[in-house]
Amino acid sequence: MKTKQEELKYTILVYPKIFSDKEEASKSIGIIKNNILDHPKVLTLKQIADLSLKCAISFGYGKRLIKDDKKSYRKINWQYQQIIAIDIDNSNKENSYLTYQEAIKLCKKNKLKPAIVYTTFSHTEEHHRYRIVFALDEKINTQEEYSLIMQHICNVLSSNSYTIADTKSLDCCRIFYPGKDIVYTDYKAIVKKKTVLSIKPDKQKDINTLQNISIAPDNSNNQICYSDNLKEIIKEIAELKKLDAHSLKQLRTLINKGFISSTRKVSTLKYNIYYIYNYVDLNNICRYIKDVSVLTIDDKASNPLYINTPETFYSLAGSIKMDKFLGLTFMKHFSCILPNHEDNNPSARVEIDKEGKYVYHCYGCDKRYNLLELLEHLTNSNHLLIKRYIALKFNINYESEWQSSKDKKLEEYADFIHSDIFQESYPLVYKTLKRKNLFGVLTMMIDLARAYVYDVDISGQDKVIFFLTLNQILNKLPAFGITKSRKSLYDSIIFLSRVGLIECLTTEHIPIKLKNYLKMIKNKSSKQYRINCYSIPEVSTELLERAEQIISDDKKHNVRAKHFCREAAVRANKDIANLYYTQSIDKPLSKEVDTFYTRYKRTAIRLLDKQGYTTEKEICGFIRGFNAKTKERYSCYCLPQLIKELNLERVNYSKQLERKYGIINKTKKYFYGISQILIRKESD
Repeated sequence: MKTKQEELKYTILVYPKIFSDKEEASKSIGIIKNNILDHPKVLTLKQIADLSLKCAISFGYGKRLIKDDKKSYRKINWQYQQIIAIDIDNSNKENSYLTYQEAIKLCKKNKLKPAIVYTTFSHTEEHHRYRIVFALDEKINTQEEYSLIMQHICNVLSSNSYTIADTKSLDCCRIFYPGKDIVYTDYKAIVKKKTVLSIKPDKQKDINTLQNISIAPDNSNNQICYSDNLKEIIKEIAELKKLDAHSLKQLRTLINKGFISSTRKVSTLKYNIYYIYNYVDLNNICRYIKDVSVLTIDDKASNPLYINTPETFYSLAGSIKMDKFLGLTFMKHFSCILPNHEDNNPSARVEIDKEGKYVYHCYGCDKRYNLLELLEHLTNSNHLLIKRYIALKFNINYESEWQSSKDKKLEEYADFIHSDIFQESYPLVYKTLKRKNLFGVLTMMIDLARAYVYDVDISGQDKVIFFLTLNQILNKLPAFGITKSRKSLYDSIIFLSRVGLIECLTTEHIPIKLKNYLKMIKNKSSKQYRINCYSIPEVSTELLERAEQIISDDKKHNVRAKHFCREAAVRANKDIANLYYTQSIDKPLSKEVDTFYTRYKRTAIRLLDKQGYTTEKEICGFIRGFNAKTKERYSCYCLPQLIKELNLERVNYSKQLERKYGIINKTKKYFYGISQILIRKESD
């Protein structure tokens, strides 16, 4: 018989998909964050335990503030929480380590009885990694109270003045991946909120010192101490701020002579060859830049480092040895240098993330920044200025005049499609993009073109060219707030290519060097097709009028999204189809569909000659040798071709047509204004 405690239920958020491991769940994190608010569950502790091994969970309750808000789960959405979960990674094994058995005993000793303990997928017998779940007697209704309670629990879960808790789990909006095994349960265990908050002050440690941070003695001097390197960098950025746009343009030609301030004083820069080989981890660059050929390092100090794409710039910036460059220590804690953080207990360090990039991480204020972000905060500067500073400091040439001009035009394209003028001037294109939910995909493709544009015109036709696999584009969808399946994304790109709003390049229009590179990748991966190359055309009246015409023709010829594929596209209009099905131009059409179309056309002509009209359903009814589903699919392929070849039109059924063709509609087979019939167009 269940006790009252076991029957208690708690409201949490559970993403319904079942994941087999952490890696599978992490690949879907964008989708999970965007959708988990739509899946609240009221569950018992036993049900929570069962789901913790299968699904992604947020142990608090949150809701969308606006009905149509599609943004991901954020702190503003959080409402309350009664279940507390703490991640234990034991990441600082040398100084602090507790097995889950020891952690359970420690919690019980402090009157914090866990309800559930389960291991994570990275857990081993040699290195315990697990998650402790507590059930409170009442809800936490404010984020301030939540933070305080988490602080008290983490103070208990410490060893040798180090906490074993993962501070990332302290976020009230934290989403926990599925676990491995349940190792402890006590569904009767209810922790009183008052008990948590009653932990004596002498046992408490400031939350700013949590996770892998030693408890250092208080410092009377709270002044932030910058290294000589950092002081010089801040001074140089201040000088750079004084320069206007014209001066900055001139500065490119004087890049090795140093910064030129408004007072014309020269601050000498170190040669880039010295910086490259002493301050940049080249091995890290090679690790996560696939095409290292875009990065050319010259052995002459006077020559700049050439970078072809913005992405490569950020990869290079991530490989700058932040500790050496800023005069900080690597993997050793120091007082936080961020403004407005009084850090008496050293809680910051420079470390390397999973991608091999250098980051500044303060465990006290829970901030993690790359080099550019850190300098933005330290100097109160915008991103563009800091990017320009790094380019000057390391003598990097990251944006050519051609690149800049194309970026501006792409930006204008993106702005125009969201304007009222676009809606008014091209209503058919606008309505179609809105109905098919394609504005987001089009904007994303334009932004990707801006991100991957090369520094020179590699097309020879003044075109912006970039290439990405469908999976790479799919992985970028969450960043743009888009939720689509792989097939849906593919169909969206095909449609945008079909109407000409983006271009999918044929093999003959791809530059030779790029063509050879893509061929090499294709051969290495043993894929049937190469990676698609895209281009974004310049927005113009001609472009959009052509898009209007194509959409209009599709409606006339009854081209439908359902069952749309290359077979259907070629039969509707081969010339247009070859513009976006670029890697299968010479592929023959299906012989089976050819057989169907022969019978389809013959039947249609017979019915039109006999009664003057027919319907799609009627034609299919007379065809033998194919099942109903196949006939429906093939009819979608063939109807546009039939309409075009026989000069037909599809019109709504009306009384006038009923009288004209002598249609007897006793069985109510046709409905006025709804049913559609095929008739021959009247000659002009």
